[in-house]
Amino acid sequence: MNNDKQTFSILSRINEMSSQFTKTDWKIYKFIKNNLKKFSSLTASVIAKEIDISDASIIRFSQKVGFSGFYELRYMIQKELEPNISEHPNILSSSLFNDNKTLLERLYAQINPIDIVCLKNNMLESQHLFILGIQSHQHLVSIIAQKFLSIGILLQTITTFEALEIHTNLSTQKDLCIVIDASNQSTKINKKLKQLKSNHVYMVAITDAPYENKPFSWDQEFVLPKKTDLKSNYSISNEITILTLFDILFDNFLDNKKFIKMLDRNLLSSF
Repeated sequence: MNNDKQTFSILSRINEMSSQFTKTDWKIYKFIKNNLKKFSSLTASVIAKEIDISDASIIRFSQKVGFSGFYELRYMIQKELEPNISEHPNILSSSLFNDNKTLLERLYAQINPIDIVCLKNNMLESQHLFILGIQSHQHLVSIIAQKFLSIGILLQTITTFEALEIHTNLSTQKDLCIVIDASNQSTKINKKLKQLKSNHVYMVAITDAPYENKPFSWDQEFVLPKKTDLKSNYSISNEITILTLFDILFDNFLDNKKFIKMLDRNLLSSF
């Protein structure tokens, strides 16, 4: 079976569900149909921004048409466009392993220990800590928050625009806010982030690329290592490097004698 027939079969499969499509679903379907190759190389957030919908809409669409999520749908289209991918699974696995290793090595080489210590100290000095991850990053920020809660660090998650509005109105200069995927936020979210900054909140960006039109100057900015030159670029998600970055920060907390003494004191006072 040639590529055109296989890809057409995926589009046919999607089209079979069209009776259940919403207006948003049709926008996604038309984008896929008219931009197959482009779709196979983009992230959900980039596609969402391009056709003016939410990341969650793309995930729901992928599930509606029979896939586990966006990544499976994108992978299946990639496989149809490049059938040789599926012919050498061992080579692919080896490539994926090596690329993951390369990406993490880049992260460790790129991160300045002074920046980690600076962030840790500012977190310890702040009255309230927030971590923002809206739409596709909701689960990610929950994992990070739960990890830090295990050592007594309360990172309050902001996973909706409504929650961001509330926290923005209540924010003070004693607060610290970490923003995941900072360079891909919508205009209305950026307005709220700018308001947080104007309230003198300590603002930290975790981003996959430096961006030119910043809504404001971040207090700290962590740029994730690039992966576009890696063979497994489309298979590796940024979540791996983001979680590893927070592992580094977490480890720095555990390695801090001052913090350990404070934690021990808090634990003793709870009895």
